[in-house]
Amino acid sequence: MTTSEYDESCLTVLTMEEFVLRRPGMHFRVGLRDPRLTGEVLSAVVGHSLHPATEVAEPHSLCVEVEIQADLEFSIADDRADALDAESRPLQGYNDSLLGPNRNFAAAAAALSTETVVEVWRDGRGFRQTLRRLHPLTEPAEFTPPPAEGTRIRFRLDPAHFTTPLPAHVPACGHDAGAGRLRVADLR
Repeated sequence: MTTSEYDESCLTVLTMEEFVLRRPGMHFRVGLRDPRLTGEVLSAVVGHSLHPATEVAEPHSLCVEVEIQADLEFSIADDRADALDAESRPLQGYNDSLLGPNRNFAAAAAALSTETVVEVWRDGRGFRQTLRRLHPLTEPAEFTPPPAEGTRIRFRLDPAHFTTPLPAHVPACGHDAGAGRLRVADLR
């Protein structure tokens, strides 16, 4: 193909979900059904919560809590509500979900999940949304939130893509410790 034959018809635009399903290694370093995928997904989601984009928060300034509920189910909570605007209204992310670019690894994990529940709250207002893969099943619905601000995301990973259970630990991130903290609880 010469450059004169190359035009926009040669391009394929993928959704976030299509991209993750075709190239999971771009987010998680391994392919679908690789035995390491469960650990890589958990590690990437936790790592991104501890080290968000610098315009969102300083590294290790956050309190992150991880709960492993079942072999392919975990939740992560932190103390930032980046899916809400200044008036505590939901911002629309991928496919009009509560997961946007500031939660890129969480969105990639949702693309590999049969169900994801996102809760975000600030200033006494909270919103909850259920996703199948990265597609909302519902609009964000208000709920009575905990105090302060935060986000909690529960993932039910799709067994069609995962061959091993979640590990009982999260690997150390290799950065200097900061003001934040990480708590991991295996409830299995």
